[in-house]
Amino acid sequence: MHISRFVLTVIAGACVAAPAFATTNLIDNGQFTSVHNGGVGQQNWDANGVTYGATAWINREFAPDVIGFNFLFADGNAGSTGVFGAVKLWTAANGGSNSWDGLSSAGANQNFMALDGAERTSAITQTVNGLTPGDQYTLFFSYAFAQQYTFDGPTVQSLHAFVQPTFDASTPSWTSATVNLPNHAFSGWAQANTTFTATAASEVVAFLAEGSPAIPPFALVGDVTLLADQSGPPAIPEPAVWTLLLGGFAGVGAVRWRRRRKAALPI
Repeated sequence: MHISRFVLTVIAGACVAAPAFATTNLIDNGQFTSVHNGGVGQQNWDANGVTYGATAWINREFAPDVIGFNFLFADGNAGSTGVFGAVKLWTAANGGSNSWDGLSSAGANQNFMALDGAERTSAITQTVNGLTPGDQYTLFFSYAFAQQYTFDGPTVQSLHAFVQPTFDASTPSWTSATVNLPNHAFSGWAQANTTFTATAASEVVAFLAEGSPAIPPFALVGDVTLLADQSGPPAIPEPAVWTLLLGGFAGVGAVRWRRRRKAALPI
């Protein structure tokens, strides 16, 4: 009977827990809007006591005392500053062969990090505390691929994300598809996530770009969020669901009773 199948479907759906996440973002400054006193610029670059980049994030060294080419941006067209001067990205406003406005996936409300994938490549990292070993968490973020302004040629690019007790560049938790970007192009923003089981109370969240040739590939990262997965085993249906189920059973019984009564009436 079709109604019986429907009721059984409702029961099954009511007893399966849908993915649920806590509302507290465990990432500090995941929108990159809190900045050091120098503002946008090469992450953790210290120029005569003025520090650039986003707070709570570390730009790992490419070599001893040499920080990587990772830059905080508010606008790809406006640019960012660093050890070797200003860095901009190809946008629609400066002649790029794309329609990108130079802003983050959330527009002007957020900043983003641009990670060089081939020149002085290094990761940006943040240590997240307060995790419960054995519990599941999901890392959400937006990403895109762009190219450095004034440099020409197609690029091959990818991005790696990590969640580990200790950062190890050889074992990413997530890797994007490889993107072949034409000259002066922009990939568009995309959303990604990766779920992991915590093995320690503190774990390192990191992002690392990969690309070629040496100039101009940049991977962009924004809107980073880490949430505890609160999904559990199949749940006991809520009272409102029980009402729906009982109503369904009553409907099935009524239909069967009417059919039997009709069959018993004399012709």
